[in-house]
Amino acid sequence: MSRRPDAATRRSFAAAGPLVAAALLMGLARPAAAVGRAAARLPGADSTTADTTSSRSDTVRLPGLVVTAYRLPVPRDAVVSDVTVLDSTAIRRSGAIHVLDLLRRVPAATVVQSGSWGSPASLFLRGGESNYVKVLVDGVPVNQAGGDFDFSTLTTAGVRRIEVVRGPTSVLYGSDAVTGVIQIFTKRGEGPPRLTVRAGAGTFGSLDGSVHVGGGTHVVRYGASMSRFSTDGTLPFNDQYGNTSAAGSIRLQPDSGTRATLTGRYEAFTAHFPTDGSGRIVDRNQYRDGRSLVLGLSATRSLGRKVTAHLQAGTHESWSGLHDAPDGPADTSGYYATASTGRQTRRDLDVRVDVRPADGTTVTVGGAWDHEAGLDSSVSRSSFGPYESRLDAGRHDLAGYLQVLSRPVAGLALTAGARLDDDATFGRFVTWRAGAAYRFPTGTRLRVAAGTGFKEPTFLENFGGGGIRGNPALAPEHSRSWEVGIRQPLAAGRLTLHATWFEQRFRDIIQFTFSTPTPDAPNYLNVPSAVARGLETGFELNPLPYLALQGSYTYLDTEALDTGFDIGPDATFVRGSPLLRRPTHSGALSATWSPNGHGSLTLSLTGVGPRWDRDFSVVPADRVELPGYLRTDLAGSWTLVRTAPGRPGLQATLRIDNLLDRRYLEAVGYPARGRTIFLGARAGVAF
Repeated sequence: MSRRPDAATRRSFAAAGPLVAAALLMGLARPAAAVGRAAARLPGADSTTADTTSSRSDTVRLPGLVVTAYRLPVPRDAVVSDVTVLDSTAIRRSGAIHVLDLLRRVPAATVVQSGSWGSPASLFLRGGESNYVKVLVDGVPVNQAGGDFDFSTLTTAGVRRIEVVRGPTSVLYGSDAVTGVIQIFTKRGEGPPRLTVRAGAGTFGSLDGSVHVGGGTHVVRYGASMSRFSTDGTLPFNDQYGNTSAAGSIRLQPDSGTRATLTGRYEAFTAHFPTDGSGRIVDRNQYRDGRSLVLGLSATRSLGRKVTAHLQAGTHESWSGLHDAPDGPADTSGYYATASTGRQTRRDLDVRVDVRPADGTTVTVGGAWDHEAGLDSSVSRSSFGPYESRLDAGRHDLAGYLQVLSRPVAGLALTAGARLDDDATFGRFVTWRAGAAYRFPTGTRLRVAAGTGFKEPTFLENFGGGGIRGNPALAPEHSRSWEVGIRQPLAAGRLTLHATWFEQRFRDIIQFTFSTPTPDAPNYLNVPSAVARGLETGFELNPLPYLALQGSYTYLDTEALDTGFDIGPDATFVRGSPLLRRPTHSGALSATWSPNGHGSLTLSLTGVGPRWDRDFSVVPADRVELPGYLRTDLAGSWTLVRTAPGRPGLQATLRIDNLLDRRYLEAVGYPARGRTIFLGARAGVAF
């Protein structure tokens, strides 16, 4: 049975948001002078958004500014959504090779990877489905049609900044932005040319290396990165993984009112895996591979003192393959061989104009065009004979949107927006959002926001294939959400507390069924609905000049409101029960010691509570409860030779994942990686 909290417990958690807010509001009585000194030290900033890097390869200084929430740089105090920013300093200090390892410690985010390196990885944000998060690379959407995105192969090579916006943002980004948006920003350069090289090796035969070069002037700036990671894997055989990544950007600014940036990112990987769908180690030669190319062009032109025009154009192409040849001449029973390939193409164009009718007010009017195309084919061989399937589909979407951001008085920020999408498959759909934030003179900041989001169907859900009947009449999955948050600085700005209470309702969830109402009816229908509510809390503390502490805790209560077609113990949605793979309790704690100019050392704890999953090693695939776990990671670097003009600097690096070698599962049947040690070095020189 589901271990859901009883009614009294759930009511107490429902009241927790206002109680935490009331407790933090006591800070309003604190003298304004102390907080004023902290604000003077970082004007308009807080520790989660300030980019404190001193690296010359990071050209954009965004202290206290957030870009993704409104598609233009705005002060943190004007953002009504909950935002986490990982700047270049945080990325470098983590030593992470893959982006998903950075996202594990984002509040209300749960990463689930079905195995070790290269295994498919999903992210659940605020209790939503894994395809409810829009992922952007320099403004270019990289989700597959229908919202799917595999985080397993996205590396940190060439990444200077990651912004995570929690809450519905379909008003600006359209489909998939139901529970949030994650945007990856590529490194750029400035000043004299600078070269940085990193190399390392670790357990499980792992090798890692990267190179970055960047530089430029006020008129032109450039940056380029390349990396390679390979490993033998953690399983006894057929577990090798390799990834090659490249990223680059060039920015032109011929005058103060004109700017254009071209960015590109390429990923290629091969991941061998011996496991079947339940995690059993059974196959010696199956593997999957893939490639991804992202190109983006953004341009800005000032049309006067109060009007600015923006253009964002992008393309994303991805290729994927699954290969499983017969294990030998005698392998001819059951389904013994398969090969499938897929290609998806996405073209996007967004044109918008920012108008500033008065000081502190920006009105954004924009239009967007999106075209998606997919081609998938597969061939399987079995003792029952060969079987082939093919899916060739495409669709487009046109949209118009309006957003107003106003700061009518000091400390107050108001926002409202709406969007109309006209899609070739599901027709017209309207989304909206609104919110307000106010910062008191003492530094206390309150905010409230509400909005809607939607996710379009996948190609398979719309058009079918491989014996599956699609449903062109599907409505998009959609949500209605609200949240209220508070942020309270204390101790002259050395301590900051924050809390957010949110609730999201998901409707028209698309569900597959073999038991169709009629023989000719489609296999996909809009049926279930669900709710997710919870409390995000956290703190940042700087007790000493060289010591920084951060912590977060998320309470999440999810519930399926409708069962839909699912019946029995293997149902995905069970009325009144929690949603799969969403832990009720999760949190993170980190301590970073960074003596000036010498390097840094970060100790991190990540805790995930019990959550429900399905065990596909049995039929039917029953629901089982996975136990919680606590993972400890350590990352550090130490300066051996300081950088000087014309002389290279050198740092030694260390990273230990799962320091205490805990045994745990993120998905049933797939043990997570044990203790993994990386030793390396990073060298840089400016010419």
